[in-house]
Amino acid sequence: MPKKIMTEPRRKKKPGRPRAAPGEGRPRDALLDAAASLFAAHGMAATSLAKVAAAAGLTSAMVHYYFKTKEQLIEAVVTERLGVFLSSVLEDGQGDPDDPVEFLTGVIWRLARASEQYPWMPALWVREILTVGGGLREYMGRLLPLDLLRRLAARYAAGQDAGCFPPEVEPLLVPFAAISNLLLPLVIKDLIGELMGLEALTSQRLAAHAEAMVRHGLAGSVPPSSKSAVRPKTVGGKEGKRECNGCPWPY
Repeated sequence: MPKKIMTEPRRKKKPGRPRAAPGEGRPRDALLDAAASLFAAHGMAATSLAKVAAAAGLTSAMVHYYFKTKEQLIEAVVTERLGVFLSSVLEDGQGDPDDPVEFLTGVIWRLARASEQYPWMPALWVREILTVGGGLREYMGRLLPLDLLRRLAARYAAGQDAGCFPPEVEPLLVPFAAISNLLLPLVIKDLIGELMGLEALTSQRLAAHAEAMVRHGLAGSVPPSSKSAVRPKTVGGKEGKRECNGCPWPY
């Protein structure tokens, strides 16, 4: 009589990651991008996990696999989208922070490029950070490079003392003013274009405008006075610039 072959009983499969439909790519990234877009368009309070899943073209099971709660999703958006965005725009090592105007014009152009990659970011910034009661305000202390911003302010103040920069400008506000010159127009460019008849308000065009505002506003003309060390003259054969005693910036 043939021996009975013993087979192991089939083990129950543990619940795991739901299968993604073909063409979905990386579901977690899709969920983060969908959440950021919805937060920017409708606000964090009005965005549910179900809406995020639908916007990403995924199931509710998929979103709950990656994020058990809405708070976990928000934390991931802050770290992996907002944090990455700010690092790419403000990170030290991209330009010389000891030269405030050149560094901030670099920030403006990096912001313009990053906003093309993350088109929802300007609106998200205005809705959830600039607005009183915004849901992302509490995260700014850990995301902003505060030491770098203070260093920029200190160098700008040193330039003011040397007569290079307008004395009325508040140094600690300089980085925020420079960024706002681009950030707000990026949010309302379509409205501005419609109301004022301006065409092709691209991020590049807006960045050029913001750079001009920085170069001719934050580093504008300083009238000579008893407290100023400014000596207007031609620098490097170029008209319209000036050289200051005591500072390295020939604006």
